[in-house]
Amino acid sequence: MHSTNPKILVLDDDQFILSYIRAILKSYDDASFHARATDALDAIDSGADAPDIVILDLNMPEMDGIQLVSALQDRNFQGSVILISGVDQRLLETSTAIVARHNIRVLGWLSKPVVAEKLLQLVSAWKPEDGSSTRPTRTQFSSGELSIAMRDGELLNAYQPKVDMLTGSVTGFEALVRWNHADKGIVGPDQFIPAAEESGLISGLTDLVLENALRDLNRWTAWGWNHSVAVNLSMLNLADPKLPDKVSRVAARYGIKPSRITLEVTESAIVDETCVAIDSLTRLRLKGFHVSIDDFGTGYSSMEKLRDIAFDQLKIDRGFVTSASDDSTKASIFTASLDLSRYLGMNTVAEGIETERDWSYVRDSGCQTGQGYYISKPLFAGDVPDWIGMWGRDGGAARAG
Repeated sequence: MHSTNPKILVLDDDQFILSYIRAILKSYDDASFHARATDALDAIDSGADAPDIVILDLNMPEMDGIQLVSALQDRNFQGSVILISGVDQRLLETSTAIVARHNIRVLGWLSKPVVAEKLLQLVSAWKPEDGSSTRPTRTQFSSGELSIAMRDGELLNAYQPKVDMLTGSVTGFEALVRWNHADKGIVGPDQFIPAAEESGLISGLTDLVLENALRDLNRWTAWGWNHSVAVNLSMLNLADPKLPDKVSRVAARYGIKPSRITLEVTESAIVDETCVAIDSLTRLRLKGFHVSIDDFGTGYSSMEKLRDIAFDQLKIDRGFVTSASDDSTKASIFTASLDLSRYLGMNTVAEGIETERDWSYVRDSGCQTGQGYYISKPLFAGDVPDWIGMWGRDGGAARAG
């Protein structure tokens, strides 16, 4: 990659547009301009340095922009893309999301006629790689390794705070499991939960997370805190008809009221629900536990499932919260989800509050509860007291106001 200005490739079948963009980018020495997609790909395949930025017209006659993005992915393109087109804004937003799903960074999009200042702003947002960043690799852990880690106490809970968006007060925490691996450091659940589900270890892993969460909640209660805790469930957990009684016994052992415990199930999981799973969720609600549908908006749940399963909380997926104030499609889905939750009498949690703009947007929407990195990243239990003290001094009430 280049240390200063990026290498730019511009693709548009309109020669007038090409000339116009050439004039806008006159200060960028390393830029090439192409009217045909095949010529652009030939240039990329020529062996020269790949472009850092591809400025791409979506409406190309021989190969449209989406096809070209697929071709870039096939070439393991590591640069960024700026989309331009005369199509409507929603189609541009949808196309931007498609490009991102191809693991290609999108600097932004522009409607035609292109405004010079906006194009230059997007180009200036590009930053060179530092030479050490590569796409992360995933380690595949065996069930044997995971079983030993569970036995040896290497699985720890991290807690992401949830706050009341009106008052800024802390309402609870979501328990998120982490593996404190001797060689790999802190390992996220996406790298070992699949192995747990495939090997039958998921039940024991969930038991471990629940046990740790209620033990910590018991200690915090002794300090005078009255927060709640949420624990994620796999549908494999819900296939166990003994689950509600098991959760009840653990809660009773630690002296935690069921009303302070939420069990979260992802929306995509309930598509394949069984009668046993529905029975388990209903029995948990009857016992006084809260049941949450997590990552709402990412699956295909029907109104019938929302009616028949006893959820009393809906968590709007981060994909429809982060930057929703700047994306009309995200905002529409966020608002529709919030309205649906209200109509069904459910508490609503917005995940993915990453910036002050996200915070303001969610707060002004009337959503009751929020979580995300703008509030706090997940914390290990020992770090929670200091964070609560800091939030009380510096963050909560001021942000809520």
